[in-house]
Amino acid sequence: MALSTHKYHEAHSVYRRLTNREKTLIEWFHGNTQSLLDNAFAVSMSQDTDVKVLSVGAGDGHVERPIFSCLRDSLGYSKMNATIVEPEASSIQRFQDLVAKEPLHGVNFDWRCQTFQKYDKSEEAMGDKFHIIACMGSLYYLGDLNEVLKNLYSRLEDGGILLLGVAQGGIGFGKLVQYLQTKLDNGACAERYSSWEVQDACKNLNMAVSQTYIIEAYLDISMCLDKPPDQLSQDALAMLDFITYREDFVRRAPPDLLGEVLRFLGSECTERGPAGEFLLDESTALLVIRREG
Repeated sequence: MALSTHKYHEAHSVYRRLTNREKTLIEWFHGNTQSLLDNAFAVSMSQDTDVKVLSVGAGDGHVERPIFSCLRDSLGYSKMNATIVEPEASSIQRFQDLVAKEPLHGVNFDWRCQTFQKYDKSEEAMGDKFHIIACMGSLYYLGDLNEVLKNLYSRLEDGGILLLGVAQGGIGFGKLVQYLQTKLDNGACAERYSSWEVQDACKNLNMAVSQTYIIEAYLDISMCLDKPPDQLSQDALAMLDFITYREDFVRRAPPDLLGEVLRFLGSECTERGPAGEFLLDESTALLVIRREG
């Protein structure tokens, strides 16, 4: 059974408390946005032009706000219009509270509390084009991969860039995602993509990935593996729900499947840290796609 919205937020809050992925993403953009834009951004426009940015699945803005700040400062334009597409009203509210507390000068926000699918089909969004589109960790929730890539790409101005943040394929979390697709029933997990699936889809759609950056991050999941399943803490149970995208995974999964998933997680997806802890590689592959004019 896929995670309900309520259970997802519970599991995600545990994950967010324990991960350093958001911190590493923010630090990477602070140090690398200028070179990213120098290498990829090819829009020709005057200094008084408003830069148009679309953020899809921005959540509560704790990652996106610093990214917008880095983009604004690196581009050197005085005005930026940021369209925020996020279906959770509570997340939109937290994002609004954040930018009220820590304003982004020169950035005007257009808040769209809806799924990308509804936004994409709305009359309001008809013809909307953007210089930069960011989809950081939310590509999994947007529906059919080929369709969403085509729709996102079609909304780029010539020379504009699409930034896709997904799990790095073949290792750690990306490897686990690929494995779970073969083990769990069709559902939300089947729609979780690693960089390998996204790169293959882009190739099939003749959308060239101009750059790929690997932003390293590791998550200590020892608490999920160092005790028998019936002795796991509430945090460990929530973490396994988040990792598998299944509600009450430990309790509801058949014993053979549970054991197999935990063995695979411990032996194939993690590496041992200096103190013997199980470290899951949850590095982000940042794929940069430029629309050629």
